[in-house]
Amino acid sequence: MKLTLLEVVQDMLTATDSENVDTIGQTEGAGMCVNIANREFERLISKYRWRHTRAFGKLTVRANLHEMDLPTSAIAISPDSLYYSGNRVYWMDPDRFLSYTLSRDTTESNIVETGDIKVYSDRDPQYYTSFNDEVLIFDSYPDASGLVAENTDCIIYNHPTFIL
Repeated sequence: MKLTLLEVVQDMLTATDSENVDTIGQTEGAGMCVNIANREFERLISKYRWRHTRAFGKLTVRANLHEMDLPTSAIAISPDSLYYSGNRVYWMDPDRFLSYTLSRDTTESNIVETGDIKVYSDRDPQYYTSFNDEVLIFDSYPDASGLVAENTDCIIYNHPTFIL
C-alpha cells in the first residue's frame, strides 16, 4: 500500500503523541516530520537501483569531445546498457581504462590527448569509464565534432522527487 506524505507525517505525529494535522504544513512539528521523511527518502532512493526508477535515456555532451554527462535527473547508469550509434560500448574500470589508453602513441594522426586522456579521433567509442560517477569518459570519438548526444542510448536510474 502506498502512503501519501500526509499519511506518513500523521503516523509520525501519532507515534510521538503530537497534535494530529490535516495538511503537512499545518504545524511546526508536521514540518519537521516532512523534513525527516524527505531525508530518509533521499537516503533510500540513492542507495539502491530500484526497478521503478529505471528509464531509457540519452547522454549530454561536454566541452571535451570524448566526455558525456548523465541527464540531470539521473543518479546512475546501467553499465551494461550503453550504446553509441547502435553499437554497445563496454564499461571498463578506471585503472584498466587508463592503462589501456596511456599506451597509445600521440604521434599518430588519429590519436589526440584530450582532457589528459589519449583517445582515437576517427572512430566510434568501444569503451568508457568514469572517475566520479557523473562524467563518462570514452576511449574515442568519431570525428572533429566529437560525440553526439542523439547517438547515445542507455538505461539510467532517475531520481524521483518526493520533496515538498
